[in-house]
Amino acid sequence: MDYKKTENKEQLKEKIRLLMSDYTNMLVDLADSDTHKSAILYYWLKDYKIMINREGSFNPKYLKEYS
Repeated sequence: MDYKKTENKEQLKEKIRLLMSDYTNMLVDLADSDTHKSAILYYWLKDYKIMINREGSFNPKYLKEYS
């Protein structure tokens, strides 16, 4: 199933809920066995969320130009 198609939006939402539940359980369990790996994954997910939220206002003209 192609979840990018708008007609599959409800199925996508349910798959996202299931995936996020799996990630929650995995991170909590991993924190008990491998705190370092759990923290790295947490930081990555948190940073990625920030990047997605900033994507709409991103303006590349402020990036440094290289020759």
